[in-house]
Formats: sequence, structure tokens, C-alpha cells
Amino acid sequence: EQEAVHIGQLIQQELYRQGRSIVWFAEQLCCSRSNVYKIFSKPGINTLLLLKISSILHYNFFQYYSDSWDEEKIKLFGYTYPVSYTHLRAHETSQDL
Repeated sequence: EQEAVHIGQLIQQELYRQGRSIVWFAEQLCCSRSNVYKIFSKPGINTLLLLKISSILHYNFFQYYSDSWDEEKIKLFGYTYPVSYTHLRAHETSQDL
């Protein structure tokens, strides 16, 4: 079984990978440095905040959730087929992209 996503740690890792400072990130989020550290400490996050962070860092953090979404988890919700971005976009042509 896959490990649970700890999104706060993943955000922190990406911020450091980009060489960005906590001060810069706090300014972009319009919050205090202590709130940034709180984000890093949390395993889960509000989706609107995650969307904002993804936009600021130009990084799709939602991929960590979609990549861990397997057929067994989907069955728990009453679906019987696997879902992935490939399946969701299979109907698109290159003109649509």
C-alpha cells in the first residue's frame, strides 16, 4: 500500500528545490512566515490554498493525489473503473490541447 501524501513536506521540498526563501513565499501568499511553517507541518491542505501554492510555484501539487488514486480506492466510492489523467483526456485531440 502506498504511503499517505504529506503535502506540507512536498511543498517545502519544492520551495527549497527552487531556491526560494520562506520570506518570499510568505509574501506571495500574503501571510506570515509562521503560517508558512504551519503549512509545511500539515499533511493535508485546503484545495484553494493548494491551487494558489501550485500557481505561485508553477508546480502541480495535485499530481500527488491523482497518482496515488488507484482502482481499489475508487471502488470504495462505488466506481468500478480506474481513473487517470490519460483516461480523462483520451477523448481530446491534439487540436483540443
